[in-house]
Amino acid sequence: MEKKPAPKAKNRKKAVSAAADLETGHPPQPTYLTGEDPINVDLHVVAQVMKLIANHEQTSAFCAEAKKLGAFVTVSPQTINFVKDFIAAHEEMRLHPTGVSVVNPRGVSRDYDCDFGG
Repeated sequence: MEKKPAPKAKNRKKAVSAAADLETGHPPQPTYLTGEDPINVDLHVVAQVMKLIANHEQTSAFCAEAKKLGAFVTVSPQTINFVKDFIAAHEEMRLHPTGVSVVNPRGVSRDYDCDFGG
């Protein structure tokens, strides 16, 4: 199988540093967002990241750290309703306890708030 080249970076020094980090096993230095304004991230990208975390059996650790930090995401009503419809349409997911709380959360205002449980 042919090895794919690393993506080209705008800054050659960063690309060389990132490649060296991969080769030595040192974790790379993340490029952090600055400022306070939220950004839009496509839902499919969030799903891919969550799948990566789950595939490496880090879901429990991720959830514990996120809860401790108080991390949250802001989601539009249209996106929430898309997720609800998607879960409701798939029996194996809508019957799961998390699926039940996604489709019809209890004790939460259905007009403004959404609590997926967990």
